[in-house]
Amino acid sequence: VTIRASPRFIREPEPEVVVVFGSMISQDINISCVVYANPEPEVYWTFTNSMNIESIINATDSLLEDNVINSTLMLKGVRFEDRGLYNCTAANEYGFVSAQTDVQVIAQPDVMLEGDTPRVLLEQETDTISFTISDEYPQLPILGISWYFSTTGESDRINITGDANIGMTALQFSDSFLSLTLESISRDVMGQFTIEVQTSFAVSSSYVAVIIRASPRFIREPEAEVVLFSNSTTSQDINITCAVYADPQPEVYWTFTNSRGVESNINATDSLLQDDVISSTLMLKSVRFEDRGLYKCTAINEYGSVSAETDVQVYSTCPAEEIPDSNTGYSYVWRESEIEQLIRLPCPCIGDFGDLYAYRRCGGSLSDGAMWDEDSLNIVECLLDDRTLMLCNSLEITDPRELAENLNELTSNPRDLTAVDVRIIAEILLRLVGFGLDTEDEGTIDDTLGALGNVLNIDSDVVRESDSSDNLRNVFDDLGANLKLPDNENEATLRTDDFVINVNDQNVNEFEGLAIFGSNRGRRREIVLTPNTISINLPTSLLENVEDGSVRFTTSVFSSDILFPRSNVFNLIVASGLVSLLVVNQTITELPEPIILTFMKTQEAIENGSTVSCVVWDSTESDWSSVGCQVMSDDNRTTTCGCNRDGSFTILADVTPQEETTPPPTPTPIPPTPTPIAFSIEVIVYIGLAICILFLIFTILVYLISKKLRASIFGNVLVNMWIALVGLCIAFILSAVAQSISALCSFFAAVLHYFLLAYLIWMGIEALSMYFIVIGSSKMNRKYLAASIAVSWIAPVVIVLISLAGYQYYGDDNFCRPYEWPFYFGLLLPLGVIYIFTWISYLVVLVFVIRRSLSSTKAKHSRLPSVGKFLMAAVIASSLFGLAWAFAMIGTSSLDIHAPTQYIFGILIGIQGVAMFLLYGVLSPVAREELKRWWYTFTCRSQKYRVISTAPAKSMSPSSSSGAVRSASFQQATFTESTMPLTDKQEGIVFMNMGETENIDEKPEMHVDASDDPTTTTTNEGSVEDSDKATKL
Repeated sequence: VTIRASPRFIREPEPEVVVVFGSMISQDINISCVVYANPEPEVYWTFTNSMNIESIINATDSLLEDNVINSTLMLKGVRFEDRGLYNCTAANEYGFVSAQTDVQVIAQPDVMLEGDTPRVLLEQETDTISFTISDEYPQLPILGISWYFSTTGESDRINITGDANIGMTALQFSDSFLSLTLESISRDVMGQFTIEVQTSFAVSSSYVAVIIRASPRFIREPEAEVVLFSNSTTSQDINITCAVYADPQPEVYWTFTNSRGVESNINATDSLLQDDVISSTLMLKSVRFEDRGLYKCTAINEYGSVSAETDVQVYSTCPAEEIPDSNTGYSYVWRESEIEQLIRLPCPCIGDFGDLYAYRRCGGSLSDGAMWDEDSLNIVECLLDDRTLMLCNSLEITDPRELAENLNELTSNPRDLTAVDVRIIAEILLRLVGFGLDTEDEGTIDDTLGALGNVLNIDSDVVRESDSSDNLRNVFDDLGANLKLPDNENEATLRTDDFVINVNDQNVNEFEGLAIFGSNRGRRREIVLTPNTISINLPTSLLENVEDGSVRFTTSVFSSDILFPRSNVFNLIVASGLVSLLVVNQTITELPEPIILTFMKTQEAIENGSTVSCVVWDSTESDWSSVGCQVMSDDNRTTTCGCNRDGSFTILADVTPQEETTPPPTPTPIPPTPTPIAFSIEVIVYIGLAICILFLIFTILVYLISKKLRASIFGNVLVNMWIALVGLCIAFILSAVAQSISALCSFFAAVLHYFLLAYLIWMGIEALSMYFIVIGSSKMNRKYLAASIAVSWIAPVVIVLISLAGYQYYGDDNFCRPYEWPFYFGLLLPLGVIYIFTWISYLVVLVFVIRRSLSSTKAKHSRLPSVGKFLMAAVIASSLFGLAWAFAMIGTSSLDIHAPTQYIFGILIGIQGVAMFLLYGVLSPVAREELKRWWYTFTCRSQKYRVISTAPAKSMSPSSSSGAVRSASFQQATFTESTMPLTDKQEGIVFMNMGETENIDEKPEMHVDASDDPTTTTTNEGSVEDSDKATKL
């Protein structure tokens, strides 16, 4: 048996992977297959490339042993074209077998630089170094990319992968680490950058050499030059320099553009300061006006250029001068100045306290030189008023006595002070109290307190504008802190109308608490203080943390919050006095026991029933703060606070309008709420004034219409007196409604003052007239009446004008009337003098009448009641006037008793008007007859009245006529028993003024109508026949 075998593989061809570097031949490979067959097979190879083209290739066969063939395919220098499928086939007569293998050709990444090497980079610019990897053939996977930098070679190579910078150059990697951006390039990066690409097979690398160059840039630009000269030339030399850095070194040149715009090249001197830094200096000798202009330095190299120019100015200056100010007496020191420059100097003294300046302009021209402009339009001096200038001069005073006296005088009109004045005053006061005033130096103390009181009466808006409230508060604290007490005393109180300062020295070891009662009386309405309106109780723990020794407590009580200007007012108002408590040289906070302060509320807070809060002044916020203070108790009139620190305290009232529970009706315009006194005059006051005015006008009309009364001297006196009283009542009403307008308030206060004085004078003239009538003086004539009118209506004008020197005291927050010295000297003093004179006159008249009545016959006693009527009327009218207007003055003062005095004034003024009508109208026979005539005329019975009025009067005997002559001395002459009024014709004959007789024996006898009215008289020629004729007539 012969055994045969078809071909079978003992070893099939294995796959091959070949790595090449780009397109370079890198490797030889052999692919083998081992076949067994009997008989021996024929072995051949085929190749299918990547484009599926098959071809036969030759291989080398060798017999390993019987029937075993080894076929080897040898590939020399494998290229990318050799990749594909290689098939080994063996065949004999009994069959065939095939096996194939894959030959893969993969490229190692080839890193290539974009651009050339070496690469030139410019300093301070940004540039990018980029590499690429060919993607033409399959690549091995990249395991990592690394960057290296070296300056000299491998020895100093550093890995910069992931670094942020090299020296001053910032690095930014991108594009999968194939690109490196260099920002703000510096010389630190001059060297070689190498990139390495890591695969599992090998590392590919590439590099680039970097050379750093620099375009020109200035290390120092040329600086502007100012050349000063005298006249038209100067011998001054100047050098203009620029320093330039560049690599390679630049070329530097200069150009000059003159004032006419013509450009030219000029030579300069260059020098090498250090590598790549060139300094170029342009030297100008004996600079003239022609040299003024623009000088430009330009540097250039192959990588760029840079230019810089400077201005050379050539001119003269105005010299420094010291010139006295013709207004202030101070000297101005004007500094050296350039042409067209306006120099501003702070006004002497004022410059430290306000925005007042003096100005002067430096004129001239570039061609003629500079000179001070003396044109008055270009010179502004410090035009200070006399008061401000004197305040400035006060800063130079070092004697406390003189300084206090001077300041008190300069602040005597606080409403005239400006914000600048207030700043200076605050500085003066700080210096004054810093001297440490002595309580035994009463003059200095009084003047200092006067000045402080004046400060507290400055307009609040002016104080706010001055921004000096902190300094002014410090003045009060420093005054108490530095006050010198006598050796045997440890307490002192300084009191004025506007504030109180209490100083109390205590021994720390002996301190067991302290009660301080502050009181003050001021005429400002917003805070009316009465005695003991503020009390302070200091706890025993107050000085627990204070070192042994003596401490001083300074307590200041204010009637006004003018020193506490608030930044946020809202609806909270100060509802009491204010008190500042200071423990000198100590800081008191967080007390375990509170300081107890009791405040009496203002009338406004009481009437509104407002909610109050206890507050302390916060200087930082410029407002009141409740931090550290709380309400301990509160009732209708007082509030007690507890505060755990020292400071300035008060209470605030919330005057926020209460919200309606139901939607309110559409509101109608409501006039502004009046101030407490001015518009709190109750209805009864207005009713009383209206009644007084109406009855007085009615009485005046009666006297003016009646011929008999109008012809009487005494009747004219009464009419003028009543007119003055009507004017006074109207002025009082107008003063009440003018409270909100300052100027109008002052005007009506002066009008009220005038009518008060006019009425007082007429009241005195009434008393004088009664005296003349009683003694039978001949001075009661028309000249007397004219003199009385002149004195009564003109003298008040003189007094009011003199009093208006203190016009700031005409009207305040209480009412529009005179206060302070215009009230005391311009009103109370004349009132007292006239009242004393009037009542002395009344007393003399009364004594004279009583003596006459006792010495006269019984028949003459009937005259006494008539005289008594008018004396009684005058006394009642004078008393009612005095009482009514005394209550009016009290009710408009700062005393806290307004409501009761208002009611009393309203009742009394109404009674006075009615009393005037009854006493001088109804009870006067002639006036009564006039009223009857009016009534008959009104009721259409005038004809009946005319018939009745023509009835004859009873005749009088000669003897009784003679007695009438002797009785004429007290203005009644002979009183007949006639009950019928005289006819119109009789008025002109019978009724004459009694005061026209000079001597009772020489002048015609007086005959008075039976009306018993001293305001009407008749004349008798001294004979019985004439009397009878008169009687018949």
